[in-house]
Amino acid sequence: LVRSNGAYQIGGEEPTGVLDELGTDIWALAEGYASITPIHLDMTAHKLMADLMNWDMGVEG
Repeated sequence: LVRSNGAYQIGGEEPTGVLDELGTDIWALAEGYASITPIHLDMTAHKLMADLMNWDMGVEG
């Protein structure tokens, strides 16, 4: 994590791409906008949860 010019950057090389492709992250940055990507990570192992329900662990619930 690097902080410079009032911004934070997490690793990686300088982004490259087509600057005039409307709606892309590269376009947004070139136009002075922030590029925000909403991400929801659900790393729940749903199959394992179902299997765990069948285990007799002496706990109700």
